[in-house]
Amino acid sequence: MGVRAVLFDMYNTLVRNDPSLWLMTFAEICRRQGLGVDPEHLWRVWKAIEGEERRRRVIPSNPEAFPPFKSYRRMWTECFREAFRQLGLRGDEEAAAALCIEDLGKREPFPGALPLLSSLRGRVRVGVVSNADVAFLYPLLARLALPVEAAVCSEEVRAYKPHPRPFLVVLRWLGVSPEEALFVGDSPEEDVRGAKGVGLRTLWLNRDGKALPPGVPAPDAQASSIEEVAAFCAREVL
Repeated sequence: MGVRAVLFDMYNTLVRNDPSLWLMTFAEICRRQGLGVDPEHLWRVWKAIEGEERRRRVIPSNPEAFPPFKSYRRMWTECFREAFRQLGLRGDEEAAAALCIEDLGKREPFPGALPLLSSLRGRVRVGVVSNADVAFLYPLLARLALPVEAAVCSEEVRAYKPHPRPFLVVLRWLGVSPEEALFVGDSPEEDVRGAKGVGLRTLWLNRDGKALPPGVPAPDAQASSIEEVAAFCAREVL
């Protein structure tokens, strides 16, 4: 069956979301709140706490069995509260989480991302599936004017990838079956595992040449850059 839709992850696939950008946000948090701590140290403490939260929210062997849903705003507020406690700081955890959300709505696309999306428009259906809150995904889509027909975020469907629900919702909105769609994403655990779990073809955007984690199903293809994704789509999809 031919490919009628190409679906994309957003952060670290189409737009940048690397640690240097987060460190800029954390520097601003420290400046605004007058926190007497190195921003990178606060980031590392917070990131360790946040990483544990991420691991608890999904059971890889059974993605449909998950704990009660938490939005990123709630999770990050709780993570800042714990980080401030561990460091003995009197910070405003809600304001810190709010700035993270604001900055995520201002990320910039990777070179080649907008031309790739534009090349697909009108030839196949194009969608986005992102682990994100409404408050930062949709402002980002609007600001960049990304040419996508449908977007689904985890907060809307109350489930994080690799749970099947975000993938199935966007497929339903676009009116295509899993067998007719290709999913492109950078995360083997969230994107490859989740997309393969509902029957999508998968293209792993593996910029750093990492090994596939144990237990994750092999993607149908790999690319090391947006340009390679575009070449794959030109060859296999269009």
